[in-house]
Amino acid sequence: MHPNAFGCPPQPGRLFSLRDYSGGHLFAEALRNAHNIQTLDIGDVEVLLSQCPSFDSVLCEFARLKQVKFSGLGLFSAALLEKLRSRPRNIELLGVGTHIQAILHSLRPHGCTLEVLALEGCFSPPTALETSVFPHVHTLVLGGYAPPLSTMAKAFPNVRIGRFHNFRPSWNAAKAFEWVEWPSLDTIEISALLPLASPVRHVRLGAGLILNPHTPSETVSCLLAILQRTRPVVFSFTISGTPPGFFDGLVAEVRSVRYLEMTRINTLNDNTGLFLADALSGICGLPLLAVGLGRVRGIEPSVSDMDARAAAMIADMLPTVWK
Repeated sequence: MHPNAFGCPPQPGRLFSLRDYSGGHLFAEALRNAHNIQTLDIGDVEVLLSQCPSFDSVLCEFARLKQVKFSGLGLFSAALLEKLRSRPRNIELLGVGTHIQAILHSLRPHGCTLEVLALEGCFSPPTALETSVFPHVHTLVLGGYAPPLSTMAKAFPNVRIGRFHNFRPSWNAAKAFEWVEWPSLDTIEISALLPLASPVRHVRLGAGLILNPHTPSETVSCLLAILQRTRPVVFSFTISGTPPGFFDGLVAEVRSVRYLEMTRINTLNDNTGLFLADALSGICGLPLLAVGLGRVRGIEPSVSDMDARAAAMIADMLPTVWK
């Protein structure tokens, strides 16, 4: 159900039409007999529940839900999650806002069945985290403010895939951080520097950690410290220029990397040959088995020729790579 499902006709002078939920109760009554619904996706769910309360009792009675996705949450939404008759395995909550405490409390009844959990758009950290443990969650997505990493590791002890989007607080190089063990993790995607100390198989740097020549030296040092402790076999990142000391530190401190996936952001004055010569000469000391080289915003005229030269350069400079 899209946010504009109950939109009024466009009005002069208004960019967006108003929403009229006066007929919403008719749709709610029609849904009372929809006993086999397995996926529930509602945008702006808080507005819907506040202006058309009859939806609450209808949605609570769905008994076969496997996946729930809500956007624009609040206290009405939290109450609905807690009263759900079904126990969905996948719950995605976008736009949690300042209601993270109520949302975490509402998830307690789903602790024994939940496998995938996404909490995005958290505008404030919770004052305290419920002591509930979610032992079956294998994929966790966190966006914005969230409880401390150590607390999350205890609440989700068996997570295999962790995606931390714009996770707060970011690393403060001037402040000592306590390294956190989260042994279950296999793959992580981070957009901010996190004090994770457990080995993982795959580390991917998200949009908040795009490397460039102006990346602060403190950020480079902290990132290398994380990689040294997580010891990834696969390392994926996006780069728009060579950060000073990054590749040297990677070779010296992160000898575990065997598969490197590098996505390059082109610029108008970008020289592919010089960039590759600089980057690849920096990583030729790693015992790599495979290198993936990608490009975004490609503007060079002879892309295929440059790709061929890049492949040849990789093969010549990295003797351990599979040919």
